[in-house]
Amino acid sequence: MKTPSLLRYSSAALALFSLAGLAWADEISDAYDALKKAQESKNAPDVKKWAVTTSKLARAEAAKPQPAEADQVSYWKERVEYAKSTDTFTEYALGVTAILPNLPPAQVVDLVETLAAQNPKSTYLTMTIPTYFGALTKAGGGADKQIEGATKILAAVPDSEDALYALAEGNMTKQRPDQAGTYAARLISTLISKPKPEGMSDADWNTKKSGLNGRGNYIAGVSACLRELWPECDKFLRAAVPLVGSQPALSGPTYFYLGLANYRIGLLTNNRPKIQEAIKFSNQSAAIAGPMQQQARQNAYAMEKDLATKK
Repeated sequence: MKTPSLLRYSSAALALFSLAGLAWADEISDAYDALKKAQESKNAPDVKKWAVTTSKLARAEAAKPQPAEADQVSYWKERVEYAKSTDTFTEYALGVTAILPNLPPAQVVDLVETLAAQNPKSTYLTMTIPTYFGALTKAGGGADKQIEGATKILAAVPDSEDALYALAEGNMTKQRPDQAGTYAARLISTLISKPKPEGMSDADWNTKKSGLNGRGNYIAGVSACLRELWPECDKFLRAAVPLVGSQPALSGPTYFYLGLANYRIGLLTNNRPKIQEAIKFSNQSAAIAGPMQQQARQNAYAMEKDLATKK
C-alpha cells in the first residue's frame, strides 16, 4: 500500500526532532526516541506503549500556558511546536505500524483502536481502516466484533465505506433488517460522492466501489423485503443485479427476493406483467445452486398456477 502522506511527514518531522534533541533532552524526547526505535524495528507492542506515553507527555507540554516573561515566549512557542509535532508523530507511528504486512491481527486491531481513541480525527486513521476490518475478520469474534469495531471507526470517520458496509452486513447477520437497511442506504449514498482515497489507483477504487455498491444494494433490498417494503426491495435489488450477477451466493438470493417482491406488487396492484416478471426472476433463482434454489422453484410453480387463474 502506498503511503505518501506518511512518508512526507516522516522526513519533515525528523528534521525538527534532530534540531530539538540536544536542547530538549528531557522526558518527551526520551519517549520519542523509544517510540522511533520501536517503529523502525516494527515492534508493534512497543509502538503502542510508547505512542500512548509520548502523546500524553507531549499534550501536557503543549497545554502549558504562555509565560509572563517576554524573553521566555520564543522558547515557549518552540516547545509547544515541538510537543505538537511529537504528538502527531505518535499517530504516524501507530498508523504506519498497523498496516505492516503479516502483523498479527490482534496487534493490528489494538494499534488502530489506540489511534482512534488517541485522535479520532487523525489524518493517519483513514488509511488503516481496510487493514483494520481485515484483521477483525481474521481475529474472530463474528458479527458482534465487526459491529463494535465499525461503530468506533464510523464515530471517527463518518464517511468510511468500510465501516458502513461492516455495520450493514453485521446487522443483517444479526437479523436486524431495520439497522442493516439504514447502513446499506448510507453506504450507497456515500459511494456516490466520495473521492478516490489517496494512494489508491482509479482501477482499484472503481473495483472497490462496484463491489460495495453491489453488496450495499443487495443488503438494502433484502432488508426491505424482510420488512415487506416491496417497491423499495424491487428498486435496490434491480440495482444490485448487474453488480452481483457473477456471484452465485448473492445472485441466487437477489433473484429470489426480486421474484417475491414483484409477485407481491403484482398482487397488490393487479398487475399481470409484474407477476410474469416475478416468475422469470424466480426461475432465474431456481437455476442457481444455493439455499434459495428449491424454494425458488416452488415459488415459480405456484406463481404460474396463480397467474393461470387470472386470465
